[in-house]
Amino acid sequence: MIKVTVNNEIQTMKYDNSKDLEKEIGCYEFVYPVRLDPKFVMVVDENGYSKNLDINIVGSYYYGSDKNGYAILGDILILRVHRRPDGYHISDITEQEENRLLKEVKTIINIKRGM
Repeated sequence: MIKVTVNNEIQTMKYDNSKDLEKEIGCYEFVYPVRLDPKFVMVVDENGYSKNLDINIVGSYYYGSDKNGYAILGDILILRVHRRPDGYHISDITEQEENRLLKEVKTIINIKRGM
């Protein structure tokens, strides 16, 4: 999984189970951003607004905050989602997906910094 902080720090880490999400984000929710490939899911802090967390520019870009008016607050995680008849299943991203996403995230950060 990839973690992007509100300070634009990028980390790759292994995803094993939901305890990893709780450890990194706390009380979390899954978000399906409009600008992120549908095979991925973004994990965000469910209480970002009540905690008055800072805006995450990468998460907000993926979420389409410029169109819908709702910013993503706090750190984000990006994981793989599998849509199955019995529901959604979350897993780690592949090395190839990780490399593509890291390049994309770095591009978003560089563009937003230049604005």
